[in-house]
Amino acid sequence: MQCDYLTLISKNESLDAFPLTDDNLSSESDGETENFVPTTLDYAATVSRLPASTLSQLEKFLFPNLISNGVTAIEIFLYIRNHILYLWHNESRIELTFEKVISRLHPPYNKYHSLAKDIYDYLLRYSYINFGIFSLIKPVTKCGKKVIVLGAGMSGLCAARQLENFGFDVVILEARDRVGGRIHTFQVDHLVGDLGAMVVTGLGGNPIAVFDQQLNLDLSKIKQQCPLYNSRGGMIPRDKDKIVETEFNQLLEAASELSHQMNFNSFQNENLSLGNTFDQVLHLQNVKTKRAFVQHQSIIIQIQESIETVLNDLLVIEDLIRTRTQLLSNVKEIKCEVFRQDEVSTTNQEYSLQLEDDINSLFSEYDRLKGNLTIQESRLQLLNENKMNEVYLSISDMKMLEWHIANLEFANATIIGNLSLQHWDQDDDFEFTGSHLSLQTGYSTLPDAISKGLNIHHSIAARNVQYDTEQIQITAENVKDKTTLSFECDIVVCTIPLGVLKHPECITFQPPLPADKQQSIANMGFGVLNKVVLCFKQRFWNPDIHHFGYVNPRSRGEMFLFWNVMKTPVLLALIAGKAALENEKLKDTVVLGKAMSVLHKIFGEDSVPEPFEWCISHWGNDPFSFGSYSYVSPKSSGKDYDQLAMPVLTPEQNNALNSDNPEEELHLPRLFFAGEHTMRNYPATVHGAILSGFREAGRIADLYLT
Repeated sequence: MQCDYLTLISKNESLDAFPLTDDNLSSESDGETENFVPTTLDYAATVSRLPASTLSQLEKFLFPNLISNGVTAIEIFLYIRNHILYLWHNESRIELTFEKVISRLHPPYNKYHSLAKDIYDYLLRYSYINFGIFSLIKPVTKCGKKVIVLGAGMSGLCAARQLENFGFDVVILEARDRVGGRIHTFQVDHLVGDLGAMVVTGLGGNPIAVFDQQLNLDLSKIKQQCPLYNSRGGMIPRDKDKIVETEFNQLLEAASELSHQMNFNSFQNENLSLGNTFDQVLHLQNVKTKRAFVQHQSIIIQIQESIETVLNDLLVIEDLIRTRTQLLSNVKEIKCEVFRQDEVSTTNQEYSLQLEDDINSLFSEYDRLKGNLTIQESRLQLLNENKMNEVYLSISDMKMLEWHIANLEFANATIIGNLSLQHWDQDDDFEFTGSHLSLQTGYSTLPDAISKGLNIHHSIAARNVQYDTEQIQITAENVKDKTTLSFECDIVVCTIPLGVLKHPECITFQPPLPADKQQSIANMGFGVLNKVVLCFKQRFWNPDIHHFGYVNPRSRGEMFLFWNVMKTPVLLALIAGKAALENEKLKDTVVLGKAMSVLHKIFGEDSVPEPFEWCISHWGNDPFSFGSYSYVSPKSSGKDYDQLAMPVLTPEQNNALNSDNPEEELHLPRLFFAGEHTMRNYPATVHGAILSGFREAGRIADLYLT
């Protein structure tokens, strides 16, 4: 019993992660939107992040008898499972009941009533079906347990809604006066701009695809074209940008090879960062380039010296040929009167032959040297035509490289030097497929819809969570009037952002969280990305260009990228990396001025009016987030995400679990955690937050429901 219990609560990936590739997942597209509603049973499994033709790890754990019963049993299981998923994805606005499943199963599969019920219950429990906003057909059976969810971001909202569907009494405590957390849409009149999350990173496998079907979200494809502008506002030729981008990617690949192929991940007992390794690779490339340049120049000098020697030799030979030719001419005219005519004739003839041989030899040597000269001159011409760069990247190229680094820092919400060399991209294999999309009504549309009907207490910040084996007591503060409130419950789901957990003065736990979890909280990174939303009366930019970059000569992440993803005249300027932190120290009007200055350079001052409304995010200073999203620091790895996802036991519960006494009472955990910072395979994403909420709802149901 204890072994099964331990296994159950440590099953962090209850929503199995199945890497999605273009080979196993595609979509139908009408140009503007993509359709990921499955048309086959296998496809239904794939868009649910499950392998279509094999059991997932969770399924092997939940259905161990399938493996022992052979291939046929597994095939039956997979057909029924995939069929249920197909039914749900094609009719996701209405609760999928078991009765409907049985009525839709074809013979002979409909005779496996008991197995089908187990599969249905499993898919329901782990939120593969019946999630989001849908009409309930059957009344919910209450279980009598009260759950308090801390935070009304996407993880908290999704956990709360699923737990309510499972029969729990759920209350959400939200410190803000709105839902959504780090999803926050700024709106003025009909114009919207997202200050937080703003991109749906592919629908293939994404639960947001189901929300799209249920809510008819206004999603639009984001075009990938991104022209770059230099510090003077001139457009950088695409071929030039492509060359630098290729070099940037090769430098990243070289750093990755050092880590993953050569296992070079630490130095002097310190884990290496991607930043310092990238700098070292760049330095080595500079050294290599300089050495190649010196060698190239050395060869040129050698050839030039060789050509000079050959030319001198040719002059000497020309002079010798000239003197010997003249001498030969003189010999033939000599009239010797001293000697008999036959003797003179013999002497002249021998000497003439000798001179002729010498002249022929000189001509042969001349031709040889002339040929050598031609070869050397050709080599010199070739070397001069294929000039070697004296430096790896020019000053302007380096600035473009800095822009690509800023883009990476935007993706990770921190400077490149804060990222783990070994683990910074550990979730890459689990990226969803499909185009990146923007929500035209603003991303807040999603949490606003999911929150409807939920019991949410706004402006209430949890300050202390006291938990034991029987119940949980929460001390909270009304952030508006600073009054203190108390709440009691059976279970808590903590979806408080990692940035807040890193500030123990904001919230405390009694007993303190386990040392391993505290260490993971300290080790994991939590970064900052800020945005400037600019609302204009009309566009002065090309509406077909959805983003354009600016190579900032002073601060690479400052206003380095502008987004035009709305169909209305709204621009979003991004502030990433070090600049994101530095700009939070400035007055908003100063930051606004920086954004407008860039637009003036690119489009001209006369073409750029003042925005009639604007807003700037300050996620780093936000007391309810202290940042934007998580990243893997040199001190952390994917294992820290798993540790942050673990439910917490009291010391007494841990003692009971480790006890050999079979009569020792075993109590269930009452403190659970969700949020993007708890999703190893989908961190720093909205869908990761959603899936973490589903995971914890399933885990709690596993432990507290029969």
